[in-house]
Amino acid sequence: IIFQNFDLIKPDTDDASKGIETLKSFAIDLDTVDSGITLTGSQSGVLSGSGYVNLQVTNGVLETITSTITEDSHLNGGYDFNIKYEIADTATDGTNSYTNIKTVTDKYIVVVNAITDDIDLTTTTTTGTNNSDDGNGNITVTGNGTFTKTLNIVGIDSDGRGNLDIDGSEQFTKVTVSGVPQGITIVDGVYAGDTAGGNYSGFWYVDVPNQALTGNVTYDLVFNVDGSFSASQLNTPFNITITAFNEDSGNLKEQNDSESFDLTITQEITGTQGTPAEIIKFYQDIDNDSIHDHNYELSTVTNNTITDNDAYEGSVLREDTEFRLSDVIFVKTDDVTSNFSITIKNLPTDVKIDGMTLTPDGFYTKSGNGNEQSIIDALRAIRITPVKNANT
Repeated sequence: IIFQNFDLIKPDTDDASKGIETLKSFAIDLDTVDSGITLTGSQSGVLSGSGYVNLQVTNGVLETITSTITEDSHLNGGYDFNIKYEIADTATDGTNSYTNIKTVTDKYIVVVNAITDDIDLTTTTTTGTNNSDDGNGNITVTGNGTFTKTLNIVGIDSDGRGNLDIDGSEQFTKVTVSGVPQGITIVDGVYAGDTAGGNYSGFWYVDVPNQALTGNVTYDLVFNVDGSFSASQLNTPFNITITAFNEDSGNLKEQNDSESFDLTITQEITGTQGTPAEIIKFYQDIDNDSIHDHNYELSTVTNNTITDNDAYEGSVLREDTEFRLSDVIFVKTDDVTSNFSITIKNLPTDVKIDGMTLTPDGFYTKSGNGNEQSIIDALRAIRITPVKNANT
């Protein structure tokens, strides 16, 4: 419900010798009001009919008018309608009164912020080699292979008025998957990265091509069992939750719905993922001289330490200036091609990060696959903007 403030210029209320202005009448052209909008007067009730409909004006004061828009209306950006009103200017010379009535016709514009509607997510399962479905969507795995959860997403008539989105502004935007055990990857997904202490988070993102929710949309989410599972992981269900997200374009507010299922490994599995790359060096280097900026132990035998005494003097960082993570991080691996994930935690408030995904756990992540240069390229794609006028 929107209260309509028609922003009428306050009438002139000088003394009678100079003229007193009063609102005499006010009307709305209902032929110009968009469908799906109901106008209601505090005295007139719901406005109906066609053409200009007069509202109640009492002693120069217009009754209160509200607009009601269905929760899942397709209106996005705003609407307008025509109004017409009369102002009477009355003056007296002490003996006679003189009145001049001015009629004004105008267009009244209302800005509408889009509302993201609710959605309903359901899933069906297609199994493959070495896995099976119990009929309720729960999966049993006996070896390497893939299975697919087909997501069906449909917009909900949230307010029960029968008006789903019809202009395509409501979009299915992304999928997250949580609780995924290490050893299973999401095809076309991005691993969110480890949590504190290097613990596997089990959280994956899938950025899907935006699809309009004018009806139902589907997406095939493929799970690839390509890792190893030991005896300690057998016969203990992993609860996996799939969450689909939608957003009405431009309002930056998401809605979501989730479906969960259990996955059980019943046999030891030898994976096909290969050996992960070895990270030989990974440290802060803000002056780009390939020397660690802080004291650290080089050898536990000789207890030698390396100190980069001029790190801050030669720093590439400048106040209030965006920089790339590759400008301040040195990395060296054994150049084996494998999956990798970069995470950033404990950021100062208001620091801006571009090129990474913020997880529900409050840290930023970026994942990929490749060799040492691929990791460097990923670092180069991450841009950081510090807080203005602040030392960190």
